[in-house]
Amino acid sequence: MPALDQLNTLLAGGVFAIMLVFTRVGVAMLNLPGFGDTSVPAQARLFLALAFSVAITPILRAKLPAAPDEPALLILLLGSEVIIGLFIGTVGRVILTSLETAGQLIGHQTGFSIASVFNPQIASAGSLAGSLLSTMAVVLLFVTDLHHMLLRGLLGSYDLFPAGGPLPIGDLASVIAKVVAASFTIGVQLSAPFIIVALMLMVGLGLIARMMPQIQIFFVAQPIQLALGIFIFAVVLPAMALFWMTKFQMSMQTFLSPGTP
Repeated sequence: MPALDQLNTLLAGGVFAIMLVFTRVGVAMLNLPGFGDTSVPAQARLFLALAFSVAITPILRAKLPAAPDEPALLILLLGSEVIIGLFIGTVGRVILTSLETAGQLIGHQTGFSIASVFNPQIASAGSLAGSLLSTMAVVLLFVTDLHHMLLRGLLGSYDLFPAGGPLPIGDLASVIAKVVAASFTIGVQLSAPFIIVALMLMVGLGLIARMMPQIQIFFVAQPIQLALGIFIFAVVLPAMALFWMTKFQMSMQTFLSPGTP
């Protein structure tokens, strides 16, 4: 029956389109901050990625290629989507790790590095300050609706990297290298107030130890260092959060084209 054959062809094309979109979206969401955290159940991440894929497939349908006849071409197509999804998720995740870098530097300058706690954002033990900053960043992503930009970035990526198009491996590697360098720079910038104050404190304590050698300067310095670190944290934390969110927004803005809804 021609009508039944046409319906089967239409359904098969729709399933392939959803599968193709889900390949990129699912891999990206495994790495994006907030969506890909280990604290989020795997079933929830899978359902969210599938639901988002189904929602945006009608918008992207005209940009998606037809299902290839050869299995090798299908594997190649899905493989390129996996690489693009991994690239998008990695960009967001690397920017988030700048907070762990800042936390490590802050910990060394304030004495917080004595203790370490589990950081769910990196799925391993990390510095106390880094865990606090990373958790705060994920909360702010959802509170300020920046997670909408992550989803819009996934949608806009089909304008930058069309499905079935040539894969710019060299450009992707170059962007990842720049993002890693930018992440380290952001971490140093976030920890700069602590480094400067700690340097001034060490110079002052060194002068005191020079003038009054009988003072056990280590026992005097430790509580001062901790108290000063907590005070600076309380003062600059809002500015640190705003600075990081601005940098994160700029990094994800790369994937948004003017026509992205």
